[in-house]
Amino acid sequence: MDFSVTATALGDFFTGARTDHSGLLSILNQIMGHLPAPGAPSTLEQRAEPHGLIPELRRWQAGEPGVYASESTIRTLFHPDELARFSRETGLSPPAVMDILRELVPACVRIRAKAMADRAEPHAA
Repeated sequence: MDFSVTATALGDFFTGARTDHSGLLSILNQIMGHLPAPGAPSTLEQRAEPHGLIPELRRWQAGEPGVYASESTIRTLFHPDELARFSRETGLSPPAVMDILRELVPACVRIRAKAMADRAEPHAA
């Protein structure tokens, strides 16, 4: 392991970077865009479809907390410049960003699916 990788890992550990989700979550919601609706898929759905990842998104929507995405799925759903933006705007190292996104993206998809369902249900008067 070279010095810069070791220094980055130590910096992430001492600053709690791998558990700091607040700034990254704001950027994630900006990139994910609006909640999907019939005839108006989300940005994430539009990116997932050509790669056959819609079933993965559906599993996340229906899933339990604690589900993680693979690194390759995150790299498929987000452009390299977006991944760099997460790092740049949060001050997190790229490995810390990837670790957090692997956890946060499925959780966000699940929470957004619940929000869609809540919005679609008629409210009792």
